[in-house]
Amino acid sequence: MGRTDARRNSGHPPAVESLEGRQLLSGGAGLPPGYAAGIASQSYQAARAAPQSPSPHTTRVSVATDRPGYSPGQPIRLTVTQAVAGQTPVNTGTMADAEVIVSRRGRELWRSGDDRGPAVATHQLVTLQPGQSRSTTIAWDGRARDGSVVTGPVEIRAVVDRVASPPKVVQIGGAGPSSPSASPGRPGADRPSPGPGQSTIDAARIRQLRERQARAMAEAARPRLPDSPAGRSPWPGGPAARRWPGRGA
Repeated sequence: MGRTDARRNSGHPPAVESLEGRQLLSGGAGLPPGYAAGIASQSYQAARAAPQSPSPHTTRVSVATDRPGYSPGQPIRLTVTQAVAGQTPVNTGTMADAEVIVSRRGRELWRSGDDRGPAVATHQLVTLQPGQSRSTTIAWDGRARDGSVVTGPVEIRAVVDRVASPPKVVQIGGAGPSSPSASPGRPGADRPSPGPGQSTIDAARIRQLRERQARAMAEAARPRLPDSPAGRSPWPGGPAARRWPGRGA
């Protein structure tokens, strides 16, 4: 007992404590160079945001046409584009599932899915990275579901993975009858608009013409003597044969 106390009081650590310290140091000395940096990189990759689902906040959808207007019954080529809106990858379906909807005043006229038949779920996902986009082309023959030719303005929207594009207005056929004053080739098409006093002058001329026409009609309707046709004197023998009362021959 006295010998054990002497070792503890001498100020040297026990042999067991010294052995444990050497084991701890030898465990850390065996790491290869760059091993700690690789662990940190893996931790950073795991901490990055996972790909999100398509939504109006993560993707943008747009539809474009090859011209602003079309003739009735003319095929229309529509380009549908999907792009990543934020800085996070997006898991989305294929562009084969994209749809185009044609409507007028809220009434749906045609949908591209009508020509494809029942949709078949592929369960195929595509990961789009930030800044990435993709496009597809869909053709429309300009006819409604009932086969009638669509005319006038229509609204076209595209839908990709439940995200819709803003509506695009397209004119099919003429925009409507034009005003006569603006029609080329018509008399008075380039005539300037009347001034402030021009309308008053025109009204006075029209009134004068009407008065002349009324006098001419009244003159034509006035009865004439049978023996006095127009341009002939009513006196027998002409003006020289007239006899005045109280005068001799």
